[in-house]
Amino acid sequence: MFKTVYKNKITLLTLLLTLTACNGGNNSNETNSGSANANLATQSKIQSNVSDNLEPAAQWTWLSGESIAFAVGSYGTKGHPSATNTPSARFGASSWMIESDFFLYGGVVDGDIANDLKNDLWKYDTTTSQWVWINGESGANAIGVYIAQGSANATNIPGSRTFGVSWSDTQGNLWIFGGYGIDSANATGN
Repeated sequence: MFKTVYKNKITLLTLLLTLTACNGGNNSNETNSGSANANLATQSKIQSNVSDNLEPAAQWTWLSGESIAFAVGSYGTKGHPSATNTPSARFGASSWMIESDFFLYGGVVDGDIANDLKNDLWKYDTTTSQWVWINGESGANAIGVYIAQGSANATNIPGSRTFGVSWSDTQGNLWIFGGYGIDSANATGN
């Protein structure tokens, strides 16, 4: 059911885009250069003005990812950023922003919620314009591993999931609650 419903709606999902405002419709070279680095260098200045200055001339900038639907990710080596790393196309992922970096966790690839759940955690470093695969599996449908409740442990790995609620706190911790996923007994559900 989900495969039929969602496949036609998933397009360009690996694109990482940023919206920049054009001051009074006057397009500067920084905004139009097409260079991710030029836009990232001015992003913090622009972001504070985006809500006040958005107008029909606002522009999107393609920073990373494929321009095709159902693009397959390139994982590289866990923990090592690379210009060739990119998460696969997906929907229903959880996301966070800490300082100027973006984080992406889980979701569904290939439009099949029953068979293509992810548990990979990615970070997009806006200073280097590179993705790094932080944690989780490169494959789909990973079973959750939970050692001791209330204790951090390197072997704790959430099971693959989609549509979880996410937030970050002032200490830079990433939080996720619920969603549809796979538990430690390999059962799926909410």
